[in-house]
Amino acid sequence: MPIDQTEVVRMSRAEFNEYARNHTGLECVQALADERFTVPFQSTLRVEFESVAKGRVELSFTPLLNETGVEGLETGAHENSVGTLHGGVLSSVLDMAGGYVARTELSENQSYFVTGIKVEYMRAVTHDTGRLRIVATTYDQVGPNIYTRAEVIDSDGNIMASANLTCRAQKLAPAQG
Repeated sequence: MPIDQTEVVRMSRAEFNEYARNHTGLECVQALADERFTVPFQSTLRVEFESVAKGRVELSFTPLLNETGVEGLETGAHENSVGTLHGGVLSSVLDMAGGYVARTELSENQSYFVTGIKVEYMRAVTHDTGRLRIVATTYDQVGPNIYTRAEVIDSDGNIMASANLTCRAQKLAPAQG
């Protein structure tokens, strides 16, 4: 969701944590999508937000495989030893999307953590696969547990990998004085 960067006021980690005390999880994820706060790991993987709504988040990224290197990153930085996308990268983007969608369900002054993830790989991602979408939805909530599903989808609509996550909501820790 690229926005006009001249209007972005970036928050520090401490400012974002304080922001979360007085804003819903959906508002916090929207702040991430608007790049008012950035997550270094997300930036490292070059994952971008496409859309955010309560119970649904869509991300996208282009894996750095043998023919898709970019300045400052090694060509093939996301490859495994056989030249396809490393499963750990897929697992990471599924975890990211599943966590973000769980966060959209939270009230003010809440956070979450992932208690479980089950990943299934259906197809190999090669340099020919191109840009990938990651679609995550919430499918249940029981007490503090939020259940999400995330899928990595290629441009032809094929599901490349999927994950079911269990996330647990919790109150934010008291502010450090």
